[in-house]
Amino acid sequence: MFEKEITTTADDYRSIVRFTEYRLKKLPKITMISCFLLCNVAVILGLFGIIPFPYWLIVGALFVLAAAYFPIKVAVTVKNGIKYGKVAINTKRKFSLDTVGIRLVGGRTGTNISAPWETLFAVYEINECFLIYFRHDSVFCIAKNQLTLPQVTELRNHFIKRLGQRFFRLCKI
Repeated sequence: MFEKEITTTADDYRSIVRFTEYRLKKLPKITMISCFLLCNVAVILGLFGIIPFPYWLIVGALFVLAAAYFPIKVAVTVKNGIKYGKVAINTKRKFSLDTVGIRLVGGRTGTNISAPWETLFAVYEINECFLIYFRHDSVFCIAKNQLTLPQVTELRNHFIKRLGQRFFRLCKI
């Protein structure tokens, strides 16, 4: 049995949004890389005189703006999520896990989630935290800075033992 009181901060929410938008979805990475490559091609063609000056400048700027869309979208999503109360920031929740599953109780909205191990979608361990996906669109963050090193190891071992292929370790040691 593992039990800990966790406080979700704005940084935790930012980690959730950034991870969900950049690591789980492939389209932003492909789009951003494509935009940067096309911007470079437009600039090179413009410098060699193949495309007239105003056109390659406009095309290059459009590709840069398209690539910047995703980081701006993440920042706006985090800001709006906090501003409009879509996420409960700086509220304490009691997180516990045992042989049956995970339980999450408390917070501003009186959260009461009990999820058996077999119903969890996935758990990702990144540098900053553990991200527990109850569904593909419902996630809870356990920040590592609120845990001791033995607790991080204990939690990781629980997830490996109970989830198997649904636990993903994406962090450096």
